[in-house]
Amino acid sequence: MLKANYYTEPTELDKLIFEKLVPKDHYLRKVKSAIDFERFREQVRDCYDDERGRQAEDPARMIKLEYLEIHYELSDREVIAEAQVNVAFRYFLDLSLESALPVPSLLSQFRTRLGVDRHEAIADELRPK
Repeated sequence: MLKANYYTEPTELDKLIFEKLVPKDHYLRKVKSAIDFERFREQVRDCYDDERGRQAEDPARMIKLEYLEIHYELSDREVIAEAQVNVAFRYFLDLSLESALPVPSLLSQFRTRLGVDRHEAIADELRPK
């Protein structure tokens, strides 16, 4: 089940910290402004039941985690561990500094939910051309 609000939005203090610590020319700033990750939410909506089940993690954020895995060649565990401490990752993921991250196994479950074909199609869109 998709939910309306997933995480605490970054606070004004978070935004100030991101502004100071993540350089203007940082690669993830460029990617965040160049790729519309929100469009993927609609592409995967049919993978979720609107009335049953637990509330799901934000699909757009899960795809951003997949992007980080692809670009930085990280495993599920490594990307979550890095996002715990890397301010640029948190900025890219639109997470406040105090927001909890999903457990690594949810990334595998997310890929299963999408299915091989849909996951590969999304991954192909995310890979550098």
